Amino acid sequence: MSESSKKMSFKEMMDRAVYVAALASNDTEKNQIENLLEVINERPENSEAVIYFLIFLMRQAERKLISPKKVADEIICVCKELNNDAKKLKEFLGMFKWSYEIIKELKREDSVKVDAEKFKSGGFDHLKEMFLNPEKYFERTRANSGRIKK
Repeated sequence: MSESSKKMSFKEMMDRAVYVAALASNDTEKNQIENLLEVINERPENSEAVIYFLIFLMRQAERKLISPKKVADEIICVCKELNNDAKKLKEFLGMFKWSYEIIKELKREDSVKVDAEKFKSGGFDHLKEMFLNPEKYFERTRANSGRIKK
């Protein structure tokens, strides 16, 4: 098996979904993520469904509805790493949506920005840490951004 066709493990897919959710959590509305799931679910599970999905994703990113553009870039890379497997993409998008919802609920305030880069290497483990102790995480984030005065 060549390196490019190496399968993405479940943990790798979950970590990437969390990272992409963290990227999206600052500037993308929840309905846009739901739209992505709708589009992939409209078609039979084949590579054409993935192409259809990617066209929609790129359109939404260009319209700045999926933001930052890096969200779309990361999803496109995941599709490639999943060998355009529609079933696996649906799993990824489900984890992406749930992670997004968790992050949005934990941060509670839109003025609080999530540092997505912290999720790049930590993925699910970082999300779990945030879930178990959100006050500590967001106090530190808010204090560092000058939003909360002690």
